Amino acid sequence: MTAIVITNQTNLSFSLDGEWFYAGEWKTGSPPTIAANAVSTIHFTPNFEGVNGFCWWVDDQNHDTYLSMSLSRTVLSSTFTCQAGPPPANLKDEWNSGVGEGKDIGCIFANDGDIIRITVFPDLTPYVPKTAVDAATEARSAPSATSTTSASSGEAVGSSTLAIIQESKDEGPSFMVQTRPMDAKDGVSRGMKTVGASVGAGLASMVAAPYLGAKEGGPIGFLKGLGAGVVGGAAVVVGGTACGVAQITRGIAQAPTAYRARREEKVWDQDIGEWVDLDLCKLENNVEKEQLDGDGQGGRASVKVAETEYYDMLQIAPNASAAEIKKAYYKEARQCHPDKNPGDEAATAKFQKLSTVYQVLCDPALRSKYDKDGESGVQDQTNVRMDPAVFFSLLFGSEKFMPWTGELHLAMQTDEITKSMTSTQEDGKEDGGLLLEGDPAALLKKRQLRREVHCACHLRQKLDRFVYGRDQAGFEEQMCSEAHELGSAQFGPELLLALGEVYELRGSTCLANELCRAGRYSLSTSMANAADSKRNFLHGVDFATNIAGSLMQARTLYKAANSEEASKERDSREAAGSTAEGVEAELAKEQEEKAQRLEAALEEALPTFLQTAWAAVVRDLDGTLKEVCKKLLQDKSVPWQIRIRRAQGLQRLGQIFVAEGEKALVAQGGSSTLKLASGEAKALLQEALMGACK
Repeated sequence: MTAIVITNQTNLSFSLDGEWFYAGEWKTGSPPTIAANAVSTIHFTPNFEGVNGFCWWVDDQNHDTYLSMSLSRTVLSSTFTCQAGPPPANLKDEWNSGVGEGKDIGCIFANDGDIIRITVFPDLTPYVPKTAVDAATEARSAPSATSTTSASSGEAVGSSTLAIIQESKDEGPSFMVQTRPMDAKDGVSRGMKTVGASVGAGLASMVAAPYLGAKEGGPIGFLKGLGAGVVGGAAVVVGGTACGVAQITRGIAQAPTAYRARREEKVWDQDIGEWVDLDLCKLENNVEKEQLDGDGQGGRASVKVAETEYYDMLQIAPNASAAEIKKAYYKEARQCHPDKNPGDEAATAKFQKLSTVYQVLCDPALRSKYDKDGESGVQDQTNVRMDPAVFFSLLFGSEKFMPWTGELHLAMQTDEITKSMTSTQEDGKEDGGLLLEGDPAALLKKRQLRREVHCACHLRQKLDRFVYGRDQAGFEEQMCSEAHELGSAQFGPELLLALGEVYELRGSTCLANELCRAGRYSLSTSMANAADSKRNFLHGVDFATNIAGSLMQARTLYKAANSEEASKERDSREAAGSTAEGVEAELAKEQEEKAQRLEAALEEALPTFLQTAWAAVVRDLDGTLKEVCKKLLQDKSVPWQIRIRRAQGLQRLGQIFVAEGEKALVAQGGSSTLKLASGEAKALLQEALMGACK
């Protein structure tokens, strides 16, 4: 038996907060509370492998002072570490590697046979979580770092341009860096795809070249084409196979690095071809700085305006940011929408006025004119346009979910296409005069990273009550209340279920990886991964099925719009000698009937189109939330013990969202909002379109 005698010289009492043992166990259940200004004794009972594991306590008052221990007593070796005050960066890694042997911070300990005696110092430093402000201060005070250092710190995850340039000098062109496999599995996958593509291209060349040769030159052309096709196809196959083998070899060579990186909870950054540490505070600081400096999303300095009527209608200050304007418009437009206020002419007039106000204030040029000259300065200068973000938020009721889901990818894609078209017409400038730099894919990637960071920070803030306050009951009550409110939104139950399933799955996977003996090779991890794969597969099948249905509906619409029956009947009447006036009247009648058929076909197709859009949203959420949870649970700005608390809180949050989502479905009759009749789908789309036009 092993005993730990703790002399606690502080005024704090400590309760067990977490434990993990590879071998051995507590002698009698969970250990007692470590009393303040007292001596406490904890007993371990070894098994045939000894005692091997780690545990930690947290103070009962402010929950910001930790007592963390790592113990390994086997036949072959004996190590022990102890830290009081802030938790170590990675308690599990210290135990696993034995690097921290003999370390004592905030305390002192001594081994005496099977007894370890610890004295906890009276003045301990509490743990203070790092913030984006701290990250900004570090960035300003740090010397000019190289790109590689920036990448390894996680500061440049997702946009590591400098790191690409730096590494290109050492290892060749950036293409080689950006195509580097992250591990053996990735290398084999990439290699097989390359080989398969090259074989397909080679066979196509061997078939196509003789055919084209025969078509142009007859038998001789066929023979020439056959020779060229064989030579060219063989070259493509050989070259592609060589590239595929190279990728497999690179992946195998990367395997040891990938194994170490996963143990250290690093993430793979394909832009720089490296495993990097992820620091959410640095990412948050970078995103905020980018928004303020580059995107004009920050609030303006105090400005003098001619009148404040437009700002007063949205209940915002004249120096409000673009994000604040959009959020205020969502709120006000929802309250006075005509569909929610039938017969209320005042509400309809206000809704129309709000659309004009939003159009002016979201356009920097028009906003400047309004600030200078008031409403008279912007009259007759507005054009009707649709805001994709507003449209999809109103369509799926996701404005309430915006902090949880971010801007939907469908909205971002539509917005970038609109901006690209506008920039072509306006000499390459966006609204506000910012030049569109780079291709749309790069801009989308940048916006997606910003979305993921914002969602991760929001999730972090929601979990703080559970993670730092240790107030599980209060956390659950708060989240149940918020989930109940979210469930009342349009598509609320479906969105709650989508969020909850991912949260619960990601939290469970993280805990299985970190707290099971076999880690990521454990049965629990395998089951979680299988559930994730099954979920993604079913969502992929659903998306493909809906795409097929939408294509069939589009074909029906095309037929309705290009019906030849009317033209045949008109030709027959003209041949029969009908008068010009009669033909014109019949033509007008036919056009009206054709419009009615087209409208009926479109209305019939709307539910299918809506379901397809929703299937795309679900797939978008699957990928986005996976990255959001990764940024939250592999965040190196907090110690390992805090990441475990986050995983536990995320798992519980997912369970709450799923339960409330199912309740909301039952409350609305047990059927999904997606099961809409044609008229209901039409009304839903019209409402979203009216609110999005500005």
